[in-house]
Amino acid sequence: MNVLDRLIGSFSPRRAVRRVQARLELERLYDAAKSSHQHRPITDGRRAGDSVMEHARDKITWWARHLDENHDLVTGLLTVLTNTVARTTVEPMVRLRGGSLADVMNDRLADAFLRWQDSADWTGTLGWSDLVHLAARSWFRDGEVFVNHIEGAPGMGVPYQVELLESDFCAWDKTQKNPLIIHGVEKMSASGKPVAYHFYVSHPGNNMTLISGTGVLVETTRVPAENVSHCKIVRRLHQTRGVSILHPVVHRLDDLNEYESSERIAARVNASLCAAITRQPGFQAVSVNATSGERPFEMAAGQIFDLQPGENVETIGANRPNSELMNFRKAMLRAIASGTQTRYSLLAKDYTDGSYSSQRQELVESVLSDGMYRDSFCTQFYKPIWKRFVRNALLSGQVSDVGINPESLFDVKFTSASVPYIDIQKEVAADQMSVMAGFKSRKQVIRERGGNPREVDREREQDTQPGESTLQAVNDGNDREDSEPRASTARP
Repeated sequence: MNVLDRLIGSFSPRRAVRRVQARLELERLYDAAKSSHQHRPITDGRRAGDSVMEHARDKITWWARHLDENHDLVTGLLTVLTNTVARTTVEPMVRLRGGSLADVMNDRLADAFLRWQDSADWTGTLGWSDLVHLAARSWFRDGEVFVNHIEGAPGMGVPYQVELLESDFCAWDKTQKNPLIIHGVEKMSASGKPVAYHFYVSHPGNNMTLISGTGVLVETTRVPAENVSHCKIVRRLHQTRGVSILHPVVHRLDDLNEYESSERIAARVNASLCAAITRQPGFQAVSVNATSGERPFEMAAGQIFDLQPGENVETIGANRPNSELMNFRKAMLRAIASGTQTRYSLLAKDYTDGSYSSQRQELVESVLSDGMYRDSFCTQFYKPIWKRFVRNALLSGQVSDVGINPESLFDVKFTSASVPYIDIQKEVAADQMSVMAGFKSRKQVIRERGGNPREVDREREQDTQPGESTLQAVNDGNDREDSEPRASTARP
């Protein structure tokens, strides 16, 4: 009760009680809005996404890179996330004007795309697999990666290449009002749509670059937005720059690394087992060194102490390793897996706990989060590359669009890596039942397992004769091999 309540309560207690009750009812509406000495008040909740990133800038990226370089868990975590989205196959889905799939066109596009991958990197130092993996790793670790599309390169089958740029290349410090530039991204004032990107000529942190004259590294070049793909992870609407996937668990990861280092040091210290000789009050040594007046002791394997009356030997107990270390570490790894939307078993490399049902539940939940990351990465990274590849393949005469539905020219299906089996017999039986019941098609099952239906059908035709099963072909081959006479290897 405040002073006014006490004053009213002195001559009308009932009215004072009603005032207090009404105040309590109002305060109970949102307990989360109340602050106390135990819950600090939040005063910057209305700040926009760009304002938050202005405070954070690239500090989170620096933390993530430091952990990637020095923490084994983060290296493994980023590798798991990268493999989730990078192992994606591209299947063209171009259709004829009648609506059916243009198999010839799709096969030619797939073959041309496979040949183009050998020269896709602008620097000429990365293969396609390495290029995609590094793009995905930078996307997760730094929160963003830029793809510079270079079209019209001479002397190539498909005149198109890509150049990957880390987030450092886009000038964080370049922010102005006219024209509107926020953190190196030039935008339309009304809609906020990117118009151009301002990139440094060289990496601003490259100390190996020889600089002469005025600083080359601080100079920027303006690249139109239609030539750049900005792949980013954002948590707020209208957020211009991306944020690392590790941002909610950076401090937890760093603390866990420090804690494990402390435990290892403590274990090494305690490995040097020590002993102490205790003496009763009034003890007097009988035999001592005549020169120094001391009794020498040396530790060795199978040591026998020459104790005198009144002396005892006590060892200093070793309480390392900590018996609760593994439980604490598991709890931290589960929190890290939750914060980054990855699987605990893959992060911890712990496959011993849990039954088939629990492992299957973890796999099902991870498929949802993996699908979210994969869809986002395919939309931001793969799709712009595929559209420009198809356009340049048509312009260079590698493929022809005669009879093709122009609206389906850029249609493509991105197929992820196959979901790993927990129990192969149960998984295959479930797929077979789904196909027989009509819930799935055979092609859908093949795509879910990371295959290309056309490639599978083509290989099946090569494996078997018309009307002959694979198993029968193998058995017949074995029978023919057994029935044929073998050449004698005996010497005359």
